[in-house]
Formats: sequence, C-alpha cells, structure tokens
Amino acid sequence: MDFDELVLLQRDKDRYAWNEKGARATSAVCNLASQFKDKQPYQVVGLFCGSFNFCFKVLFPDDGVRWMVRFPIPGKAMFPEEKLQSEVAALRFMKATTKIPVPTVVAFGTAEEDTTGLGPFIITDFIEGKPLSDVLGQPLGNGHKILRPDIEDETLKIVYRQIADIMLELWKHDFDLIGALSLDTDNSWSIKSRPLTLKMNEIARCGDVTVGHPEPFSTTEEYFLELANQNILHLERQRNSISDETDAQTKYISRRLFLSATRCLTSPLHNSGPFKLFCDDFNPGNILVDDSLTITGIIDLEFTYAAPIQFLSAPWRSLLLLEPSVWNSNHVELFHSKLDLFLGVLREQEANYPNPISLSALMQQSAVDMTFWYGEAARDSFSFEDIYWSRLDKFFFKNSEDRNAFISQQHIRDGSAEFARSKIGQLHQYLEVKAEHEQDKSVIPPPSRTTKSMSFLAGFIFLFSVLIFLLH
Repeated sequence: MDFDELVLLQRDKDRYAWNEKGARATSAVCNLASQFKDKQPYQVVGLFCGSFNFCFKVLFPDDGVRWMVRFPIPGKAMFPEEKLQSEVAALRFMKATTKIPVPTVVAFGTAEEDTTGLGPFIITDFIEGKPLSDVLGQPLGNGHKILRPDIEDETLKIVYRQIADIMLELWKHDFDLIGALSLDTDNSWSIKSRPLTLKMNEIARCGDVTVGHPEPFSTTEEYFLELANQNILHLERQRNSISDETDAQTKYISRRLFLSATRCLTSPLHNSGPFKLFCDDFNPGNILVDDSLTITGIIDLEFTYAAPIQFLSAPWRSLLLLEPSVWNSNHVELFHSKLDLFLGVLREQEANYPNPISLSALMQQSAVDMTFWYGEAARDSFSFEDIYWSRLDKFFFKNSEDRNAFISQQHIRDGSAEFARSKIGQLHQYLEVKAEHEQDKSVIPPPSRTTKSMSFLAGFIFLFSVLIFLLH
C-alpha cells in the first residue's frame, strides 16, 4: 500500500520546524543534563539522528562520564509521551531483571517537565559501539541491506549466540496480559496499558490513521483479531489506500480472508498466556557491537511490550537483515539455511536457561506452520498484500474452492463492491487535493530536491548552532 504523500510532506514540515527549534536549544539541552549531574560543566560532543529520536551526546569533562539525551522527533514519533513511558519501563525492567546490555536510564520527563521546549526526553548513559547492520550488511542500492555473502558461519555463530542469550533472557519472564510494562509502587512489574507498536506508529505517520485498542488484552485471540481489524481500518480510512476498483476489491477480500483465518487458527495453547516481552524494532541497526563482535548495547526499545508467545518464539526476522516482505524465493532459501544455523546455537544456549517451554522447539514449529509469516502480516499493514498473497493464502486455503466459497458469499461480494465505490470517490478527492498542492509550489515543494535541501539546511543550522555554543 502506498503512503499518503501529502501527510508525509506535513510530517516533514513538522520535523523541519522541530530541527530549527532544536538548533536554538543546544545550551538548554546541556543545562537539562547538567541538572542531573550536580551542575557539572559539560560539552556536546556528538549529534545522532535515528528513525524516531534525535540524540545529543553530552560529555562531563570532570569525570569523563558520557550521557545521551534523546528526544522523540515530531513527524516521526506519533505518540511521544506514550513512547517515552513504554521505553523507560522496558529499559528499567531489562536492566533490573536480565543480563541484556541496555542503557541505564539516568532521568526522563514529559513535555511539561522538559525545560528545553523540545518535548519529552530520556537521558541514559552512552554506549560505545557500531551498528551490527554496518558490520554484517551489504547495501542493495534501494535503501535496504542484506547479509554479506562473505560472512562465514563461524562468525555468524558469535553473533547468533549472543542474540540467542538475549531471547532466552526475555523467555524467562512471563506476563498475564498483552500490553506495555509499568513499574508499580511496590517495585513490582505489571501490564496496565495498551501495547504501543511500530505498526500503530507507522499507520499514523504514513497514513494519517489512528488504530489501537485503549486497554491491554487478556488473550492471544483477542489481540490477533485486533491486529487483523487494524489492517481493515487502515484500508478503510487512508484516503489513497487503493489505486483502482480492482485493487480496492482485492485488498478488501484479502483482509477479510485474513480475519477469517485468524478466527480459525487461534489455538487454545497459550491463548491465555504466558505472554513474553517483545520488541517490534529489535534489528541489527539497533544492536551495537565492538571490533570483536561482542554486543555492547541494545538501543531504541520504544516499541517493546508483553506480546503473544508466538512473536518472541518466531524466527528472528533479521537473519538476512533484509525486510521479509521483499524476499524472493532465493532469499527464503537463504533464510532457512541461516535459521538452521541459529537454531543449532539456540539449542546449545538453552542448556543455560532451563524452561518447561522450549523456545527452540516453538521457533522450529513457527517456521514450518507459517506462524512466522502470520506475525509479519499481522504487524505490517503497508506490506500486508505482498505477504498475504505470496506466503499465506495458499497455506490458509490449500483448497482454492474453500477460498472461492468464502469470496462468493453474498455479504462479501456486496461489501467489496460497495467498498470499491466509496474508496474510488475518496481516491479522486485525494488526487484532486494533491494536484492543487502540486500547482502551488509554495504550499508543497517538490520532494525530489527541496526535501533534501531543507533537510540539509536544517541539519546545517543545527550543527552550526552547536559549534557556536562550543566556542563560547
């Protein structure tokens, strides 16, 4: 599904405006950090811009302590306050109850508590390292990376053993609800709010559609049905979610086939838990390593929540680094060869983590029974069609007659036809607005060049401001 281009242009404007504000707030950011370090002298020694956060690396020369001050970026992080609370809880839980190398939370605050004017913030210690994706990845030229073919299996085993340990550390902990972590007054952990997911953020950011139930979930079935319905709501509410009448009907039908299969496939096993902590954005770009490939830190854990056991027990989607939604048959074959290698390492590490439920056994099963691909389709609405028709449809409906019988039902045929008519009208309105905006270059500049130049200008202003501050 295409993104809403007009919405993304507005998101860019929000981001540029925040960049300009940030360029004027460098001193305030340092003062904020110094408040939590006995007013010690400080220096800004680095700036980092991630997918959802802008980070200031602050050095305290007196003792050499380095902190990272992170702010969610407007136009990128769509639920900044909720994101902050979720990430702080996840970081503190992992630091207190696991051996996973995550940053230590020094301080955090809401937009009201922030003195810089930049919004909610988290201050953590700084972790040295380079992204694992830079070490293992080979650029494909389209913004994607894939595992380098010259990486030997023995080298991969060094990484896989540590990833397995991280998964097994999370596997030790059980939760009775699906949702975001919360630290109670008695220092115990519980689930009291909804799961904030990467999917929810991206549908809001790129489609201008808000989805998500306001409360935690008590069963896997409830949550899977919610995810399937989120895909339907996204299709219905994003104004350019279809390209023509045939596309509208095809997308309408695929999402209802998926919803129907979800109702049939939900197993009583683990339906009421235990639920496991899971991060939507646990990928090599957020894993820092040193020169020996030792993991020094796991960062950017904002979309972490207690999830159905099927999510953590699915094969790690980043074995190839490449997004699964764009895999071809060769990629699938390569994935299964790397999965065999990973499972071998995981089985070895399980000896150190006794558990009545075997993670490796469930992971092997997930690769066979298509639970892996079900999770991919459930958690990614924009790539849903590619995943459903290429991976899931033949598995769900091994007999095409069953699928055709479902599609032939009167309410499905009538519903798809009515949906297509309404969406075509919505699409035409969108295209008219887009054409009007494209005629007025002052309203929406051409993205091909102006977006890049505005981004460069905002970054230049930011860096120049920091330089002037340091000179003073």
